[in-house]
Amino acid sequence: MDTRLAGIEVAGSTCAMAFPGIELLRVIGIFAVVIIHANAVGLFGEWKTTGFVLDELCRFAVPCFFVVSGFFWKTEAIERPWRAIGALAAKLLPLYAFWLLFYFAAEFSELFYPRLYGRDFIVALVPFSGGPGFHLWFLPALFIGVSLCWLSLRYVGAALTAAACVLLYLAGVIFGTYGDLIGIHLPLVAYRNGIFEAPLFLLSGFMLRRYLPRFTTAQFALLGLAGLALHLAEGFAVSTSSLGHDYSFGTIAAAIGITGLATRLSQARDYGWGRDVLGAYLIHLFILKTVAAHLPVSGPLWALSIAAIVAAVSLGLSRLFKQTPVSRRLVALS
Repeated sequence: MDTRLAGIEVAGSTCAMAFPGIELLRVIGIFAVVIIHANAVGLFGEWKTTGFVLDELCRFAVPCFFVVSGFFWKTEAIERPWRAIGALAAKLLPLYAFWLLFYFAAEFSELFYPRLYGRDFIVALVPFSGGPGFHLWFLPALFIGVSLCWLSLRYVGAALTAAACVLLYLAGVIFGTYGDLIGIHLPLVAYRNGIFEAPLFLLSGFMLRRYLPRFTTAQFALLGLAGLALHLAEGFAVSTSSLGHDYSFGTIAAAIGITGLATRLSQARDYGWGRDVLGAYLIHLFILKTVAAHLPVSGPLWALSIAAIVAAVSLGLSRLFKQTPVSRRLVALS
């Protein structure tokens, strides 16, 4: 199995040499994810507007992880989708199951931090939402989105697949992100998943790799900045709390533009940390919740400092876990 399918896993030595900027983007992405979750656990305190803006501006991270995944798809996976899906399931689903149980144990034992999630979760949705490990939704979304795209590309072709991905994305934005404004109230897991959100990002990465030479660095930069600006503006329109929103019309432009820009950073260096981002993603929320429960809140600089430290520690732990074959299976797909 090519570990690049995760989008936040190591791209392999050959690919890292060809696109070192993507490896750097992965590392930047994990720091952005930790800032988002620092806001979610209340580390910005009374500085709600600052936390909200930083939260929104960091929402490029997970969409870029999806785009990167599609960017490195192999044609063999599309030609033989059932075999590739089975191989992906064998790697991805046990990883998800372990961390899901880990976060349930940490949350309900209350040994490390007071219970934040409560007992009112819908059990039937936990396989998709991540339950108390709310960041884990990315893994089942990745699996579902990849599976849908590969099967669709194989059996109905690129044009119909692209049309379906666009329509699903629009449905997720309109009925999910903008749902409250039109009188529709859907739970987050109903539209932040591998059916509505993930497919278009994944397919965009696949198409980006094919048409990469047609675009200039300046075009990617402008697309990324415009997408971020629109995403932020939409956040002020749709958000009813100090938390940012996952995706809307501007998010797809931001993700494509930023990933495209990363492909042009031929001199970028991540010093090998890109291979540790998946493990850091899986474990960071546990560290962040524990730290937030025992340290006082004192403003944005404090929150950003804590977020940076947690991200760095998570990367270090991810690499440490890879020192033995058994522990490696907890933080990597290979």
